[in-house]
Amino acid sequence: MSHTDKGYTRERVCADCGRIDAIRKDSKATRCINCAGRANQKYANAILAQKKNTEICVQCGGVFYSPKSNHKKHCSPACLEKTRVGLKVKKICKQCGKAFSIYASLLKTNATGNFCTRGCYEEWMSDADYTSGRGSRWKRISRDVIKATPFCVLCGATSRLEVHHIAPYRLTMDNSKENLIPLCKKCHTQFEYMTRDVIRAGCTDEHIKLILGNILETYKLAHLACLRSIND
Repeated sequence: MSHTDKGYTRERVCADCGRIDAIRKDSKATRCINCAGRANQKYANAILAQKKNTEICVQCGGVFYSPKSNHKKHCSPACLEKTRVGLKVKKICKQCGKAFSIYASLLKTNATGNFCTRGCYEEWMSDADYTSGRGSRWKRISRDVIKATPFCVLCGATSRLEVHHIAPYRLTMDNSKENLIPLCKKCHTQFEYMTRDVIRAGCTDEHIKLILGNILETYKLAHLACLRSIND
């Protein structure tokens, strides 16, 4: 006997829309499929609402919801951007001289703080003439320099050491030990800024070597004095 026979079914009147359906006698459903779906969705939305906070946008004053775990202050990305406009500071690009604006919260590196674009940063730091070659036997020369002074002369670090030309190689072609000094990767990058500033001031090669060399030698002697006092 089919389950649709009268002995196995009953008529159900939907509690919401009044639709009459034939359902199994043992079914306890009081709503039709469509009304049951809407009721389930309404229940799900109510549960979701309990997990949200009512917030007021600090930019436009509109009311919106945000998860309890994330108290947002803006109702949309557009409002967030309007708020952040007032947080920008004006800077001058060190490479091209153009004025640009940047969020104060992003002023964490020299690249973002001193250059309007990544292109200007790379051009200032890595032009072809500046990075092309270091002469013959450079690996051996740099290894000997680090062996003789196994620490960064600016900060005293002993890891990630690089050999820096006091007077740039592209200007002097000088790989002598008097023109080479070990710097850690971080200090090397920072000292390049000072080197570029001295070059742009119009100093001669001799003056560049004298000015920058004296600065580095002073730091070097200070670190050596500290090492001697520790060993003693």
